Amino acid sequence: MAGPDGTVQLCFVTFNLGSLHKQRLSEMLFTDKHRRFSRDAFKLNCPNCNCGYDKRVNLHRASRAKYTPT
Repeated sequence: MAGPDGTVQLCFVTFNLGSLHKQRLSEMLFTDKHRRFSRDAFKLNCPNCNCGYDKRVNLHRASRAKYTPT
């Protein structure tokens, strides 16, 4: 997602990839940073997260089974 200030992030709180005012989107995507952020987001390893993923995951049985630590 891109903010009105040009900030490009994978979500609205974390995983800041850069600014469209400083570089092109094509230069931000598929970089090592983008891959690392994508892996962390997929693993729900999100610092400062406030999207409520914990509630959404716990309400969905298959997700709860996949993301609950054993």
